[in-house]
Amino acid sequence: AQNEPRILAELREYVGHGVSMGHWRELIRKSVSSWKNNSTKEIPLAKAISNLRIEQTAVGFGKAVEQLIRTRNDFAHHRGPTAESEIEKDTVRVGELLEECLKFTSFLCNHPIRIVKAIDVLPSGAIKMICLKAVGDHPVLRQEELCLSKGFPKGQLILDTGESNWLSLYPFLTQDICPSCGTMEIYHLDKWRYEKDRMQVRSFE
Repeated sequence: AQNEPRILAELREYVGHGVSMGHWRELIRKSVSSWKNNSTKEIPLAKAISNLRIEQTAVGFGKAVEQLIRTRNDFAHHRGPTAESEIEKDTVRVGELLEECLKFTSFLCNHPIRIVKAIDVLPSGAIKMICLKAVGDHPVLRQEELCLSKGFPKGQLILDTGESNWLSLYPFLTQDICPSCGTMEIYHLDKWRYEKDRMQVRSFE
């Protein structure tokens, strides 16, 4: 779409210095707006994200996100509660907001992430991939076999956005072996020096 190059440019600029919650919300809003002009709007996951109406800050999901952003900004600028009783009360409030956001985004359970472990080409030309399904908190993930029209590099995290529209999550989500505990961990992109091709990641652990 016409807006996509500009959105990607803004993403690179944000990630180069660290992306705030407000930045992510703005990128989602602009992405949803650009989807209206192309076939992306018909993809099930795109539809579900659009229906969150993140731009409507007075009601629903948008309101919960707005309150979380304000709370996070208040904390960062030392404007939050200081008394112990106020901190406890605010902790409960933030917990309720997070639970509300989880309910709004429960559709993500229908689009689990897979980790590509092996890839092969069948005689028919289809791509067979052995993947791990990133679901639950058990360290051993369930193995699955997928047959797709196109493949993805070994080690990448991929997402089924609906109706067999597969998407690579690289470089935003990656996996590696933790050097201290020796188990696999998933990392999210923290900073990306695009011009120097250098990325800084952080573990969700």
